[in-house]
Amino acid sequence: MAVNVNLSETALLEHGTIRALLSHLTGNRMYATPNGKGRVVAAGSALCVLEPLALSGWSARWPGGVSAQLHSIMHASGDAVSSIPLQRWSPTGSLDHLSSQQNESVQHGGFLAGAQEFDHCYFGVSPVEAAVIDPQHRLLLEVGYSSLRASSMRRAVLMRSETGVYLGIMNVDYQLQGRAAHTAFATTSRSISIAAGRLSFTLGLNGPSQSVDTACSSALVAMHAAVSGTLLAEHSEALCACVSLMLSPLTSLQYAQATMLSPNGRCKTFDARANGYTRSEGVSSVVLTSRSDRSSELERLGGSAVRQDGRSASLTAPNGSAQVSLIIQALERGSAIPAEITGVQAHGTGTALGDPTEVSALSQALGDAPNARRSVGSSKANMGHSEPCAGHLGLVATSRSLLSSEAQGNAQLRSLNGLLPSRWLGLSESPLLFPTQRIGRVTPNVKEGVSSFGFSGTIAHIWVRASASRAGSL
Repeated sequence: MAVNVNLSETALLEHGTIRALLSHLTGNRMYATPNGKGRVVAAGSALCVLEPLALSGWSARWPGGVSAQLHSIMHASGDAVSSIPLQRWSPTGSLDHLSSQQNESVQHGGFLAGAQEFDHCYFGVSPVEAAVIDPQHRLLLEVGYSSLRASSMRRAVLMRSETGVYLGIMNVDYQLQGRAAHTAFATTSRSISIAAGRLSFTLGLNGPSQSVDTACSSALVAMHAAVSGTLLAEHSEALCACVSLMLSPLTSLQYAQATMLSPNGRCKTFDARANGYTRSEGVSSVVLTSRSDRSSELERLGGSAVRQDGRSASLTAPNGSAQVSLIIQALERGSAIPAEITGVQAHGTGTALGDPTEVSALSQALGDAPNARRSVGSSKANMGHSEPCAGHLGLVATSRSLLSSEAQGNAQLRSLNGLLPSRWLGLSESPLLFPTQRIGRVTPNVKEGVSSFGFSGTIAHIWVRASASRAGSL
């Protein structure tokens, strides 16, 4: 059977395999069309409706020395990416095998200040052990406990509590450096699995404790696991955390050789100049709680979903149809309809094909509801790509956006990527907005989505809303 149709350059990424593409072209659609209520039903999706859970006690450190000031730097379209600090490594070493463009791509990043500092006495860690513990573990202790304190939970209350720990982490740079290899703490100072366990041990938490590595989707996948644990009544509170430090040049050099990184050192999300991403760091923590006495004034997590790209164009290539199904499932689990979503923090790393694929999936999943114009942005344009922490950064940005009733601008956006469908290039007619500066909203009780996609193929999406009592205030 011959099919005479023009295909976009992202068609294979949107449908994953030749079989799925043929199914799309011949009318045997993988997804149902929007029904009369404006909802799209994902084929084979299981409906598991969630009661909204509260997000409490944010604590974080991001590049550029910003934590609580994150809202300001994003709304000002600021830039936290810098050259490599001298305390990390020399950007001129081991670069002989790279091309000039690849060489340029490893000269920049978003770095945390003071990542080497740690108050070991406060956490009862000996000086000898503290000296060889992966700095990621140390940061997690400080930021994780700070988050619990901000949620009015003290150490005496935490001890022997059922509080869970769900951690997103992927980088093993400390191991690559060979630190602590010949000490008594060699097995516990560097392991990813120990990172979550150390938090539980130090604070005396008896709830589930797990480290999750699904690459760049780790933070949201860990949060989804925390939601599941809450639904199973394994705990009423869970610490959802993530951490990423760049302590060795080796990983960046490998990514440069794979042409993943931008030679210009910036994530130019949705822009025609998009040519890869810039790596960055971060550590973040928030308490997920189902307890009503702690949640009346807080942002609520409405629904979450995790899926896999499965068979796509390549191991690390995105799968647009899987992204569509993911977003639909997250909405269904929180009993939300697409028309209620007013904005999305996209994964948006700034790649020429990945960005259009994600935008196309968003449009299919959310539909073109009458008078529904949704802002789409990505904080990676400001802060770089913090990899396992990327989902938390998007969530923080979304939380601030909900409370201020403003959508942030896309910092690096100058001219829209030409591979976006032509009907979106005329912004006045577009159901999706790509603001270049912050814009206000008048819609009350808005809901926003956050996407995070790992190059492992594991993808996650959540949506959140502000509580009615705090909407429109900071």
